[in-house]
Amino acid sequence: MRLSLLLAMFLVLCFGCVTAENIPERSTKEICQLAHLPHLGSHHQELLAAELDRRGIFADQSNTKHKPAVEIIRKGYIWRGMTEKQLRCARGTPLSVNHTVGAWGIHKQWVYGDTRRSFYRSFVYTKNGVVTSWQY
Repeated sequence: MRLSLLLAMFLVLCFGCVTAENIPERSTKEICQLAHLPHLGSHHQELLAAELDRRGIFADQSNTKHKPAVEIIRKGYIWRGMTEKQLRCARGTPLSVNHTVGAWGIHKQWVYGDTRRSFYRSFVYTKNGVVTSWQY
């Protein structure tokens, strides 16, 4: 309980209060971080989802079975065909991104997980900015 309260206070200090007026002023990164908050009310979820839609982050949700954008972000869903921008919003900033560039295109390996233990890592693979596969 104490930890939740401290976390909430920290987030309010860092991000301020979430209102309909200040959501458009926030960066996409901030909006994605706010969407990860577990105690976000339905009104705020709708505001964040509307702003993500306005920015076109989750405009193509054909592979998500029409789940709300905030739910996609909160649960960290990924799918083949997802863009790198959607991936960063849904899964957050990776530990590292390994690049391979050649005549066949740009391949990236996005590394997520625990910095101290390599067996708790997951990998997401993209080709030319689109998710092609992942490994847990």
